[in-house]
Amino acid sequence: MLELLKDRVYIRYWLAVVVSFLGDAMTRVTLIYVAARLTNSPVVIALVVFSQLLPSGVLGAFVGPLTDRFPKRILLVGADLDTLLIALYVQLTDRIIPWLRPKQRGGPGRPPVVSDAELVCLAAAQVLLRYHDERHWLRAAPSRVGHLFPRLLSQPTYNRRIAAAAGRPGWIRRWCRHAGSTAR
Repeated sequence: MLELLKDRVYIRYWLAVVVSFLGDAMTRVTLIYVAARLTNSPVVIALVVFSQLLPSGVLGAFVGPLTDRFPKRILLVGADLDTLLIALYVQLTDRIIPWLRPKQRGGPGRPPVVSDAELVCLAAAQVLLRYHDERHWLRAAPSRVGHLFPRLLSQPTYNRRIAAAAGRPGWIRRWCRHAGSTAR
């Protein structure tokens, strides 16, 4: 047992699992808190708690043996990446993008196939999965994050939209400054 404490790889893995579990626990508590603040209804709070426990209680017996057939590292990293991308997407669509463009009017033409929030999430996944060029990323994206983002761009469109978004790096600092001042 003490040999494990000397293994740097194991310590890094253990710390990553602890951080992941803490994040999951904070998410669960936050969901209950938000449900309580928004509704003040014990029924809604009970439904939130029940919906958090239902997947592991019902599906655990069936999905457990199925997941034993796949590599654990891929499942763990994939699940955490999905959680991160979903949280980023929700933050972008609910707070950041509306703050940047509060009075966006609908004009002529079709809306983009991939929204700005999806584009940022795809770029974040590209960086986190260590794809250094867009050609390889867009070829691998359907198998890596296609379940989250079914509509993907062609390489020229992806490059053009990423380049246009990269020309506006100050919006992150402005939003963080604004979010920090309203949190106090």
